[in-house]
Amino acid sequence: MKNINLNFIIAMKNINQFSTNKFAIYLTVVLTLFATGCTRQGNVNGNIISIEEALGNIEEVSLSKYASEIEYVVLDNSDSVMLPGVKDLQIKGAGEDIFISHGVFSLEKEACFRFTSDGKFCNTIGIRGRGPGEFSRLRKVYVDPAQRTFTISDPHKLITYSFEGQFISEKAISDFTPEESARYNVGAKEYLYLDYKEPVLIHNENDTLKNMDGSARYILHYGSYAPDSKGKKIAIPSSKYVETDRFVKFNALRTAFAFPNLDEHDKVAEVIYDKQTKRACSMKVDYNQPFEGFKNDLDGGIPFWPVYASEGKMYQMLDATDFISYAEKSNAPKMKEAAAKLTEESNPVLIVVTLK
Repeated sequence: MKNINLNFIIAMKNINQFSTNKFAIYLTVVLTLFATGCTRQGNVNGNIISIEEALGNIEEVSLSKYASEIEYVVLDNSDSVMLPGVKDLQIKGAGEDIFISHGVFSLEKEACFRFTSDGKFCNTIGIRGRGPGEFSRLRKVYVDPAQRTFTISDPHKLITYSFEGQFISEKAISDFTPEESARYNVGAKEYLYLDYKEPVLIHNENDTLKNMDGSARYILHYGSYAPDSKGKKIAIPSSKYVETDRFVKFNALRTAFAFPNLDEHDKVAEVIYDKQTKRACSMKVDYNQPFEGFKNDLDGGIPFWPVYASEGKMYQMLDATDFISYAEKSNAPKMKEAAAKLTEESNPVLIVVTLK
């Protein structure tokens, strides 16, 4: 900005050295640069997420700030739909449909189980194999609510199904267009977050989160936590990223070499960046609670920390044994009501929060 102003002053002082037309052209260029510089600076400032600020601002954030309702969904439990622990599962949602998929590189027979919003089992989607319409190893899953399609990515192709599980089409990765390669076949160090209406590309070794056109959406500013010759002091796991209309959430992991004496409980900070206030903070740790997250002031239950968000909803899953234990210690009637339907052999419980 100072350089642009200086150039403008020099141009004014040397006006007599230019013809009227030449000066008009020069003035137009300078003013254009001035306006562009102001615009870029404004955009960049609006998109900066300060990691130093987030780790310094330790706050209790109430769930009601962003949400209006919380539900506990008990999933059907039968021989045809026995799910593993929540660490080995992915969640997707679309309207009245909930999709519980196996984790990355799963070798399970089915890729996904589809449920209704109240937990009733509908059907499976995808089957492992080497033939048409079959996946070899599960990588990622994508849901298109508008087209009512469910797509599986394996190391070699994309396979698309209807929500009801019927095979629709498949396409080899080698046949991808440049746009499809950018959207689905990102490298090992890059993660494409497609669950928000505006996809974002997250590079594990870069401090810029980019839109699909290559422009910066958010710039992570580390301050005193910036990497040094020994490596990263703070790592941001891309798989923990969630974005909604009101906020961005992710985990900030304090690395072992930079913080060797930290308790395990303190190594991970849950960060929230509020899009309206342009401010970042990390969740206050309540050691009386099983984990960190939004303070559940909607029904007085355990904290809520979303692993997935889409179409105005946020989701979290808990193993049945943990949910039963937490419900016993909770004062939330809806938690206790859901826990009464469970046994230790039950499928995980889905916690669904409606955004404001």
